[in-house]
Amino acid sequence: DDIPTLALANEGDSATVTHADDYWGSVEFDFTHYNLTPGIKVSEWVQIQGKEVKGARFFKKRHRQIMLSLENTIGTGINSATAVSTYRTSIGTWRHAMSDGVSTGETTYATYGLNRADSANADIRGATTQTGVGAITVQKLQKSCLDIAANGGSLADFGICGADVYNYVWNAVTQYTHITQKGSMSEFEGMWVGFGNVDYLFDQRAAAGVLGHGTSEDWGFWKKDVDMFDKESMWVRDPSKKAMRVAPFDVYAQFLCSRPSGSQLLTGIDS
Repeated sequence: DDIPTLALANEGDSATVTHADDYWGSVEFDFTHYNLTPGIKVSEWVQIQGKEVKGARFFKKRHRQIMLSLENTIGTGINSATAVSTYRTSIGTWRHAMSDGVSTGETTYATYGLNRADSANADIRGATTQTGVGAITVQKLQKSCLDIAANGGSLADFGICGADVYNYVWNAVTQYTHITQKGSMSEFEGMWVGFGNVDYLFDQRAAAGVLGHGTSEDWGFWKKDVDMFDKESMWVRDPSKKAMRVAPFDVYAQFLCSRPSGSQLLTGIDS
């Protein structure tokens, strides 16, 4: 809104009401639906029936196997460099959300719930993507954090990248700061180095040559399990098979950024 001043002589004038129907508009995203139907042959089922220790071990190991598979599937999806076209079948990615959607090489990511190429939707773009960055320097890292502050009024507090870029960042900041590494960071059991207000996270599934700066309060991950099996009683006979028991379950999950303007991408990074 353009807010005018008011002269003393005009205080009694009729007011002009300003209103737009899209003031309270919103962007809606579907949860990504994961579905699996693990099974066990009746001949194997009989072998663990009535054997509490053996049965408990089987279900624990099978559940852990599936949970690790789910973590890998979701983690790979979140780190994907591919533009997400449908959120029902593809989980949101940080690469897509952080993009400005309009710079050279970034137009694939123009749609994030709405068309970010439209100037009216500029506030849902990431800060202007730094392309062709080349070698990482402390000055370039600082410039990115300043771009975010100027664009979204946020202070970036994390960076995320793959092994190659993580190594470049580590080398760039080592001479300026004391480096701390921990076995646990944000429950991802990942490596990280800190510089200024920013913790740089290493994820081996992230695309090469790309670094994302963001503000953690703008990001969220949601997950809902439906009939995730954890007891023997959940394995039911499958009438469509001759001799199988199954334990079907569903997981709904989504990873989204509520304010992309508090993020920025740096691409084309090399040594």
